[in-house]
Amino acid sequence: MWLDRQVDERVPCVFEPFSVSIPVYVSLGRIVGQDSFAVAINENGQAVVNSGGTAVFCDLNWDVVESLNHLPGAELTLAVDINDSSSTNHDGIPDGHVVGNSGADKDSDGRLSLPDDSVRGFFWDGGAMYPVDDLGGGGSQVTDINNKDQVVGAAAKADGSFHAIIWTLGQDKRGHIQDLGTLGGANSLATAINERGQVVGWSETGTYYQEQGVGPLPVRHAFLWDKGVMYDLGVHNDFYKYPFIEPYPFSEAVDIDASGRVTGNSITINTHYRGFFLAPAVP
Repeated sequence: MWLDRQVDERVPCVFEPFSVSIPVYVSLGRIVGQDSFAVAINENGQAVVNSGGTAVFCDLNWDVVESLNHLPGAELTLAVDINDSSSTNHDGIPDGHVVGNSGADKDSDGRLSLPDDSVRGFFWDGGAMYPVDDLGGGGSQVTDINNKDQVVGAAAKADGSFHAIIWTLGQDKRGHIQDLGTLGGANSLATAINERGQVVGWSETGTYYQEQGVGPLPVRHAFLWDKGVMYDLGVHNDFYKYPFIEPYPFSEAVDIDASGRVTGNSITINTHYRGFFLAPAVP
């Protein structure tokens, strides 16, 4: 086998033998008789799975399994993440905090998300499950948590819309919520937060798009929220140069790293997705 290094130079590929050690397989906890779906693991040897309509916390250090309760009135509880919290109990090992959503799943589709007003985000610290506040509309949705226990997602407003939020549990054991606003439209959703407190997600812009008789649909753009300001990350239609390729009038950000670099998707009106990477410069 040969590897082309340059047009006029070819060098052989040399493969060195190596061995792979297969690690010990550990089955995570679950509700007896139910499937289990791994969600996340932290640096402290703790994982969370969804099984039998509820979230299950698994501490691999002590082989401890604990199922989380539903919030009052809920029939389904689904975890979305576990962090590397620095809080510890008697064993000296930090205990990760779990976030997710609890609700009735009115559509029976296995999902819990706004604008379903039965959905309520939660924050679980090993001793209690705290509901994430709303903005007057009765519902909230959680998507991510960082290691500073800052929770992001969205919260419903009294007019039926929902806005991206940051939520934290105070020393008084009461929730404190911050409305991140929108880019001019009715709805927004935060999808991720980094350790610097920068938030990404999507927001409606207040404009509409129609193409070939489809629509009009509310235009959504990816956003970056930093230090109180929501920045519009725009749309990205320059993947192709040919006129028969549909434009990408919609975008969404899905994650952000510790340096503020963003990944997300550009989306056509008929929901074709194209992933993108951005390194936005903000003041």
